[in-house]
Amino acid sequence: MWFPLKLQKKYNVIMPNSELHLIPEEGHMFNGSRHQEILELVANFLKN
Repeated sequence: MWFPLKLQKKYNVIMPNSELHLIPEEGHMFNGSRHQEILELVANFLKN
């Protein structure tokens, strides 16, 4: 499911402790060229 950027930004404001990271040229499948960076962001979020 894809949400427009406008809604992503809105949800990031209204959801406590949320984080929004925009990574150009990447999707939601964690299999692009920057997958390690994405996995580190997710791991750091889950640690905190």
